[in-house]
Amino acid sequence: MSVTGTPTKVVREAARILGGLDGLINNAGGTFGGGMGFSSADNWEATMNLNYLGGCVKMTEAFVPLVD
Repeated sequence: MSVTGTPTKVVREAARILGGLDGLINNAGGTFGGGMGFSSADNWEATMNLNYLGGCVKMTEAFVPLVD
């Protein structure tokens, strides 16, 4: 979900298949590397891009245009 354009494609395809969408539940979760002190800054950035930016922000942005 952190790849540009993917959330929009997913939301549009789901709406097409289902005949519209009534709600959005954001549930992304993944990690790259270990926990605090055991993972690099690059791994933390990838984790934040997937979990927060991809799973929450970008999915919400893709969903908002479908709200009536």
